[in-house]
Amino acid sequence: MRKILAGVFSGLFLVLALTICSGGCQGEPPRSAEKPKVAATIFPLYDIVRNIAGDKMEVVLILPPGASPHTIELTPQHVRRLENSRLVFRIGHGLDDWTGRFTEFLEDGKAVIVDEGVELVSAGEEQHGQEDGHAHNGVNPHYWLSVKNAQIIADHVLEKLIEVDAQNEQTYRNQAALYKDRLQHLELELKQQLEPFQGEELITFHDSWVYYAREFDLVIVGNIEPFPGRQPTPRYLASLQEQIRRYDIRVLFSEPQLSSESVEAFVADLGLELYVLDPIGGVAGRESYIDLMKYNTNTIVEALSHGRE
Repeated sequence: MRKILAGVFSGLFLVLALTICSGGCQGEPPRSAEKPKVAATIFPLYDIVRNIAGDKMEVVLILPPGASPHTIELTPQHVRRLENSRLVFRIGHGLDDWTGRFTEFLEDGKAVIVDEGVELVSAGEEQHGQEDGHAHNGVNPHYWLSVKNAQIIADHVLEKLIEVDAQNEQTYRNQAALYKDRLQHLELELKQQLEPFQGEELITFHDSWVYYAREFDLVIVGNIEPFPGRQPTPRYLASLQEQIRRYDIRVLFSEPQLSSESVEAFVADLGLELYVLDPIGGVAGRESYIDLMKYNTNTIVEALSHGRE
């Protein structure tokens, strides 16, 4: 019996030793360290982060492509995907405040709002004349839709990545410089496309496009929805119709993340065309921030050109 027990304990000890050594024992080459992990709330921010992080970090996206940050319902899967994240990059100002529900589960991680250095616009500041025309209290959070702001965001992301992984600082700086150069070329390209339409009035689905309009000399005169996901009232639609007549608007813009069913009959009755602008992307044809901005600019150019016919 003693011999049997000794054999059992010897076997258990061997299993335990092998388990411990799977993490690296003296005399064996250690396993490669895991990459630092960071996360971003929405696709455009995620794409900026991954362009700077390159292959030195694992970057995860929280909001699934095609979903709206205004209507997302968090699940346990979101929390699990964020396990061991050192940073969660977010937009803030009411857009992705839902991050507060799970960042408490991050042992060493923290949430970082990327608006440092951005000239923020007050909610409703750029809307001209429409009643109930702002969707957010305080600050309009859609500042990533300015290419200049994307460059500022890239600088902020760079410094935070270096704080997490200082040994790869030069790599991050090199990658950030290359990416910002691409963004500068993008800004010039889009300005050239939109130059013939400076001063044109637009009615967008909700107040996502204020920073874009300011950068490219367009004018937002109304929104289809007073708040993302909130149905416009008859009084609101009457105010919108007045703006359409006043500015001779011939095209309206919806967004793929939010349903436009509530206004499709309204658009048809007025004989308007409905085009789709996408503030989030991450889907086919919009698989990078740069592609997303090109898509939206091409859409606006096509719509406004059609409106002039």
